[in-house]
Amino acid sequence: MLTRRFDRTRLACNLPAAIVLTLASLPAAADSAALSQELARCAGITTPQARLECYDALARRPHADTTAPVATSSAPQESAKDDARNFGLSPVQIQPKPVGPAAIAARLTEISFNQGEIGQSYLQLDNGEIWKTRDDVARLAVGNLVKIKRGALGSFLLLDPANLSYRVFRVK
Repeated sequence: MLTRRFDRTRLACNLPAAIVLTLASLPAAADSAALSQELARCAGITTPQARLECYDALARRPHADTTAPVATSSAPQESAKDDARNFGLSPVQIQPKPVGPAAIAARLTEISFNQGEIGQSYLQLDNGEIWKTRDDVARLAVGNLVKIKRGALGSFLLLDPANLSYRVFRVK
C-alpha cells in the first residue's frame, strides 16, 4: 500500500514536468486555439494516470514545423561555429590548426619604449608588422633577425638570435 501511494505521489509531482515538456515540444506556429482546447481537455481528466497519458499523446502528435527554413541550395547551411556538434567547444577546439604560417622571420627596424602604456614596448619589423610586448626588450637591437612563432592557446612568441623568447601581441 505504501509503495502504491508513493507512486501516485511521484506521478503527481512529475505531472507539471510533463506539461512543460509537452509545451516545449510543440512548434511555435501551432494554432493556439486548438492547443488550448487540447490542454484544457487533458487538464480536465481527474485520474493522474489518464491525464498523463493524454499529455503524452499530445506530445507525440506529429506537428508540421513551419518556422524552419527550407534548404534550397546544395551549399552547407551551418558554419563550423553554428554546428550543434561543436556546442561548448572553444574556437581553438573547433579549428585546431590555425590558418596561416606556423612562424615568420623578419628583421627589427624600430623599437619604441613606453608609448603611452607603462611597461609596453613596440617592435616594428621590416615586413611592416608592429608587435607589442610587456617583456624586457633590453637584449633586442635594431637589425636583429627575429622569428615569431605560435605559442600555446593562441599566443605568439618572438625569438631573438640567442633563442630567448618574448611574449608578443600583434598591433598592426
